[in-house]
Amino acid sequence: MASYQDALLQKMVAATLSRDDVVLAFSASGNVPEMLANCDIAREYGAKLVAVTALGSPLAARADVLLPVRTIETDFIFKPSASRYAMLLVLDVLATQCALLQQDESKERLRRLKYVLDAHRSPGGERGQDSGAGPDGRQPLGD
Repeated sequence: MASYQDALLQKMVAATLSRDDVVLAFSASGNVPEMLANCDIAREYGAKLVAVTALGSPLAARADVLLPVRTIETDFIFKPSASRYAMLLVLDVLATQCALLQQDESKERLRRLKYVLDAHRSPGGERGQDSGAGPDGRQPLGD
């Protein structure tokens, strides 16, 4: 799994995909020309497209699976973007569901991740309050 924000890099990666691959595309408007073109390339090579976007948008029309997100933005520029939070929520739910569908593999990967993070945070194996750990000596996974 990888994430690409740069349109040219998206295009290059899209050209390497196959029917064994899935593209997860996020767009509040669903009408970004570069993204649409890159999704078309990926689909041309057989990749499935899961789109998190506005219902009825050009991206939604291309999707094999549509996860519609409708957000109402305001002109108040200092307010965090509602669409960004909506998309982060969708991503978290998808990641959780994928992990639940592959529990044995997910547990092992998370165990390894936790192990290397704990070792990195605690050189020499020291754990405790000074290291930012909780009362049980455990530290957060996503620190």
